[in-house]
Amino acid sequence: MTLNVEGYIRELSGESLQYYYEYLDEDQKDEFLPYKLEVFPLPSVAGLVIIGFFLMLFMVCTIIYTIEAIWPPLPRKFKRYLRKSGDVDGRIQQLEQFYHNSNSISGIHYSYEMLYACQKGKIRLIDTKDIVWIYPSCNTVRVNLIPVARFHSIVVCLQNGTKRRIYFSYRRTGDEIIQALSEVMPYIYYGYQPEFINLYRKNFRDMVARKEACRLRFWNDKNRGII
Repeated sequence: MTLNVEGYIRELSGESLQYYYEYLDEDQKDEFLPYKLEVFPLPSVAGLVIIGFFLMLFMVCTIIYTIEAIWPPLPRKFKRYLRKSGDVDGRIQQLEQFYHNSNSISGIHYSYEMLYACQKGKIRLIDTKDIVWIYPSCNTVRVNLIPVARFHSIVVCLQNGTKRRIYFSYRRTGDEIIQALSEVMPYIYYGYQPEFINLYRKNFRDMVARKEACRLRFWNDKNRGII
C-alpha cells in the first residue's frame, strides 16, 4: 500500500534532535539524515463534504452557463416573461422576429417599435411609443465618503410615470446607446437638460403631449416615404 502525502521537510530540533544523536549509531546516521517531514493535515469529513458540495455547485453552474450560451436565448426567456401577462402565443413569434432582425448595441436590441434588454435575468421590454424621455445616469457607491464603485445606466421614462434602468459598464457606452436610439426614435427627449427636468417635474402631461405629436408626425412622414 502506498500513501502519497505532502508537507514541509524541516531540520530536527529539540528532543527529536537529541534522540537522533542518542539512539542512532554512526552507520544509521548515514542512512537517516536529521530531517523530518511535517505532513499537511488531511481535511476532516465535514471539510470533504463542503469541498464536494462546492465542486458539485461549480459543475452545475458550468452546465447552466453552457446551456445558456447554446440554447436560443429569446423563446425561453420571453415565454417566462410573457406567461405572467397571459399572452405567450400571441407575441412570441413577433418577439422572435424583433430579436433577430433588430439593431443591437451593447446587448440592447431596439427598433422603431420595441426596446429590449436582459440583464442578470431581468427583462426590460418596452414599447417605444410609451417612451417619453431617456437620459444617462451614474450612481456612486461610497464607503466612509470614499468612492468605491460607479454604476452607469440610462434611465427610460415612460408615459405612465414609471422609470426603467438599463445598466452598462462604461459612460461612453451610454452616450453610444443614446446616439443610436436618437437616430431611430428622434421624437423622444434625450439628455438631462434643465429644461427637460423642469418639464418632467412640473408639466409632465405637456411633455407627453409634445412627444406624442412629434411621434405621430414622424410616423406619418415615414409612411409617406419622406424619411
